[in-house]
Formats: sequence, C-alpha cells, structure tokens
Amino acid sequence: MWASDVSGVVLAGGLSRRMGRNKALLQIGGLSLVERQVALLGSRFSEISISANDAANYAFLRIPVVPDAFPGKGPLAGLHAAFLRSSREAILLLACDLPNVPPELFDVLLREIDGFDAVVPRTADMRSHPMCALYRRSCLRIVERNLSRGDSRFGSVLEDPELNIRWLLPVEGGFQDSDLLNLNTPEDLARQSES
Repeated sequence: MWASDVSGVVLAGGLSRRMGRNKALLQIGGLSLVERQVALLGSRFSEISISANDAANYAFLRIPVVPDAFPGKGPLAGLHAAFLRSSREAILLLACDLPNVPPELFDVLLREIDGFDAVVPRTADMRSHPMCALYRRSCLRIVERNLSRGDSRFGSVLEDPELNIRWLLPVEGGFQDSDLLNLNTPEDLARQSES
C-alpha cells in the first residue's frame, strides 16, 4: 500500500484519568505530545487529522479535528469517525501517548497490509497495540456494527472472524517493545522526560 492511500490520525480524545490532565497537551522537549505525533505522521502521510471531541484544544495545530459519531466510546469511535471523514483506503491510528514510536514502523505496516484488513503490532508478551496500527476500510462495517451494539472494545473487532488481521511481532517489524510504551501517569511522563 502507498502512503498516499492512508490517512494518519492522532488519537487525542482520551480522558487521561490516571495522568490527571489532558495527556495530548503535555510537553516533552518543548513540544506537546499531540504536536510530536502530528509531526511524526506528517513525515509519512499527507492527510492528517486529530480524533477528539474538544476541537478548541487543538486549533493551534491548524489541521482537522474529527469528533466521534459515537461520543464516549473511546478509540474505536475515533477510528470510525476517521473512516467517515476520509476517502482514503486506510487509516493509520497513532495514540498521542506513544512518544517512542519510530517512523520506520509506519513503513513496515504499509508493507505488511497486503492481503490483510489490518496490521496490528504485538509486543513480545503478545499484547496487541491497536492504537498504533493500520486499518483498511474493510474494517469499517465491523467497527460500526460493534459500536451500534454498544461494544466499543478494540479486542472485539480484532477477534472478529470476518477480519483477517496481520499480527506484527518485534522481530518481524524491526521495533522494540519500548517503542510502544504509553504514558499513563505523571511518573511515566517524568521517566520519559529524563530519557
């Protein structure tokens, strides 16, 4: 798949309960997390947007902010809204709180999508990371069906037998487990800022 077939979407609509404030606007090295992710996606994709329901917080970035059609249903609703907004064949989701993702991982996801509905990285402990993954439009029907039923769990979509998922392990994808560590607490942020 070509990068021109993909819309890059930064997930910035989380409630940040454990952090105690909006994670997307926290700064590392003089840039907010959301700015870092927008720049990271911009290194590979020409169409970029932010998935969030509070557009005013992100007006300074001057890119589209896409609200959920299913408010309060988490990142799966963000993927759904991104598909509704974009005409591109695929969506690359990137959570705002994953500051260590290397841009080369995007290239691997693009390369591995052929013949699959989605490519989702897994760390060595076999934990899936659906918020740094590539999804074809063929996923939209299952995503919408689940949201309509009140099931907003990414796992339900990824386990659906109608979808063919490519699980990408570190040894295959050239990434490390630490590349997919997310920031949930002030302690996580402090450790990241020190490294």
